[in-house]
Order: sequence, then structure tokens, then C-alpha cells
Amino acid sequence: RAPEQIKKSMDSLTTDLAKGTITLAQLIECSGEHLTSTNDLVRNLATSLLASSIPHSPPANPTALTTLLTFLSDRLKDEPCVREVMRACEALLVASQQHCKEMLSTHAACADAAGKLLSSVLKDVHVQSLALADRGRVYRVIEACAFEYGVPLSEGFVQGFANAMDGERDPRNLRMCFKIIPRIAERGLITTTELADTLFSVTSCYFPITFQPPPGDTVGITNAMLKDALLESMLCSHKLAPAATDLALGKLAASESMQARLDA
Repeated sequence: RAPEQIKKSMDSLTTDLAKGTITLAQLIECSGEHLTSTNDLVRNLATSLLASSIPHSPPANPTALTTLLTFLSDRLKDEPCVREVMRACEALLVASQQHCKEMLSTHAACADAAGKLLSSVLKDVHVQSLALADRGRVYRVIEACAFEYGVPLSEGFVQGFANAMDGERDPRNLRMCFKIIPRIAERGLITTTELADTLFSVTSCYFPITFQPPPGDTVGITNAMLKDALLESMLCSHKLAPAATDLALGKLAASESMQARLDA
């Protein structure tokens, strides 16, 4: 069928979901052929419908939640649909957090599925190729899985997170990333000098913070907010202390900027 007809059919399913005449599981079943279509546009439409539907009808039980987490994890390998899959992940794990938290904390299968989804996000999603808002979704899903739900983390979590945030420029996303690093330290995940060096290298490149909000800014991120979050991320673990000391001494010796010296 033409994408226009498919969209019309999906809009009808969304209406039925909002009315309560079908469940999320039934919607997924009805959309099955579109979710697995060989047409990128059709798959995107179907995945977009799923993402929009989750807040209205989140998974009703642990089995449904595990199935949906597994499905989304597998779909992250589908590059043309990654944006919509991340929307669905955010809708499930961030927007519907209160609904999912008990199931994730009391059912091992749910937690394991969420851990695998997190691993897939870090392995399969090329964050740097995404738009600003979609990168923010990635960071929020990482934070929710790792620290709000406390799901099992793979050995490569710290390296994966460092790879994900590497090169980030948006001040909102940067502040979010900086704030995740102390939580990594709190969970005792900076276990080696190599991991400490990896985290320090992706944060220290922003020191000193020179960002100033543009005139008429409505985002609300200030220089002080970024500066405080960055310093906390660089000083949150004793394993980061040697590199932080070297950086400060280097800035004091080399910088011609008085503000940079004061920051150091």
C-alpha cells in the first residue's frame, strides 16, 4: 500500500488506542507488517506511531515490557529508523518511568532486557550523526537505564558513554553529560586508570568553559551552570585527580587569559 494509505490506517489505530478500544500490544500486532517493511518510509511511519502510542498505553505487565524492550533493542540496528526508535525508547523509559520502574526493579527479565537495550544504544547508535534533540534523547535514555533503574551494565558501559558524548557541542546536552559522570563514579564504574583517562579526555577538552548565552536566549543554560557541571565531572573521583591536577597546572602556566587561570 502507498505510504499515504498506511499513514491513514495508522492514524485510525492511534484513535482506537486513545479510546481504549485496543491495547498497545494489539496495535503492535496490527502494525507488524509495517514495522518490518522493506520500505524505509513505511518502517519509519510505523515506528513513529509506536513512539507516539507508548505514553497513552504503556506495557501492562512484565512480559509485555520485556518484549517491547527486546523489540526496540533489535530495531536500533535499523539505521534509517534510529531516530523514531529512540523516540520510542524515551517514551518508554523516561516519559513512562513511574509506570515501568516497579517492573524493572522487581523482575529480572525486564531489567536484563533494559540492560541489553542500553548496550545496543551504546553499540549501534552513532550519536554524532543525530540531530540535537535526538542526541538529547540518547543521553536521557542512557541516564534512565543506568541510574534511575540501575539495570545491569556491560563492561563497556563507560567507554560506550564516552564515545557517545565525544564531540558534543550543545550546552543542554553537555550539561546532561557532565552530570552523568559523577553518577558513573558513584556506581564505582571508574575501575581502571584507562577508564579514568577516557572520561577525563572527553570532558577536559571543554575546560575552561567559554560559552555565553546568545541575546534573547530561551534555553536557560548559563556559563556558571556549565562550569559547575564540568568541574564536578572532572573532580568526582580520586582516579581523575592526577589528570585534573596536571590540567590545572598546565593552564596556570600557559594561559594568557586571567579567567582561565582563575578557573584553573
